[in-house]
Amino acid sequence: MLGWLLLLAAAADARPKPNTKPDTLFKGPGVTILDRQGVQAIRNDKSGATGWVVAFYAPWCGHCRHYAPEFKKFGAALQGHPNIKAGAVSCTAERKACDENAVKGYPTVKSFGVLGHDIVLKRHQSKDLLELVRSKQTDAAFAGLVKPRWSEEPPKVISAPTPQSPYDKIMATALPPPKLRAAPSTIDAAASLRFLLENVFVGDRTLTEEKSVALRGVLAAVARASPEITVASAISICLQQQPSPTSTDWASWLEEDGVVTCHDQTTRVQRKRWTSRCDPEGKGTDGTAYTCGLWGLFHGLVQSLNARDGLSAVRASMHFFGCEECRDHFLEMYDSCRYGRCDADADASLWLWRAHNVVNARTHGHVEDGYITANTPDNAAAFWAFPSVEQCADCRDGKKWDLDGVRAFLKREYGNGSSPAPLAAAPPPGSSRLHGLLIVCLVGGCVICLCLLRRRPLTRRSRYRLPH
Repeated sequence: MLGWLLLLAAAADARPKPNTKPDTLFKGPGVTILDRQGVQAIRNDKSGATGWVVAFYAPWCGHCRHYAPEFKKFGAALQGHPNIKAGAVSCTAERKACDENAVKGYPTVKSFGVLGHDIVLKRHQSKDLLELVRSKQTDAAFAGLVKPRWSEEPPKVISAPTPQSPYDKIMATALPPPKLRAAPSTIDAAASLRFLLENVFVGDRTLTEEKSVALRGVLAAVARASPEITVASAISICLQQQPSPTSTDWASWLEEDGVVTCHDQTTRVQRKRWTSRCDPEGKGTDGTAYTCGLWGLFHGLVQSLNARDGLSAVRASMHFFGCEECRDHFLEMYDSCRYGRCDADADASLWLWRAHNVVNARTHGHVEDGYITANTPDNAAAFWAFPSVEQCADCRDGKKWDLDGVRAFLKREYGNGSSPAPLAAAPPPGSSRLHGLLIVCLVGGCVICLCLLRRRPLTRRSRYRLPH
């Protein structure tokens, strides 16, 4: 009996447990970290005694990370306003709370209570928020500052009970997914694609036709470029059977990490786990590694497909990227053919690499009005430069880029031809010689059989031949 108990305990420990370290991006003096129930309580408070300013954010969003110190500065300044409070909600950890508050991009800052109920603040720097607190007159004094989303009766929010996880039952019946290529970039790309798909319906009940077409394009491109990332083909099958899913349908398909379940069919796919390459601090599933893996997915698409299809899939995926400012900057850079994208001799892989560095520079404060300022993509010594020296020493010639070295790195890191093939056991020594002998014996046996078959009919005819 004791042996069985130990065996069951070992099996339970063997099941992978997600690392869910608490998100502390907006945590600070005067800022309350809110969950879904906390936001519901604020929305339903009709006493008129307090006011809230709530920031909805995503830990992986670069602009959210830059905005966090500014919001914490606002929270610390509220000591003289006891009836006004600041709160923050992670839309990765509390996705339903953000959906219920119609959050469609990050960061989104809203006011509640005496500051104006359910109002999206267009300007949310610390000084603007403090001015709002002082005036408490959003409709008149801040007509240009806020975009009202208020109704006399706020929408009723119903908390659904959390169902028990069917993980064990599903895993016992579903077929295992194929192994990923050994390249960490592919493993990270699979995790980020799963994360992107889980956030397709952010703030929406249904998808527009434009988003629906873009989604199918992304899935088809990933299935072609990296068929071992099976979540793309699994979701495509679901969409074939139900072309216009609602957000509820979609959530049920992706409810359990590691599987896709739709129409009474369960398919095992890769779990949403990033490697130390994108998640060196081991933060787990909070999404901070999302953009790292997403760039890997983009580079893999461009390396594996032709330039038109690869870059088109990258652009289509922008429909589902939650950071509005990041998305708008990338689309402007893409659609205006910045950095030579539309040139006749343009190299798609190098253009995406340049775009990657432009985004890195922007998120680290080195871009104004969409253009590179002090640091440029040609400055290989910048601390934000991709790839780093540790990733690719051959990509640099002093403080400048060696483009041949960059091409080789991109191909080696993200290309199908240079990354390891799907993992398989190596043939044993001498197996090639044995295979050759088997083929020779098989061919010889076939020749002998054919000769015998041709000989038998001739013998029978000669037996019944009439005499002359």
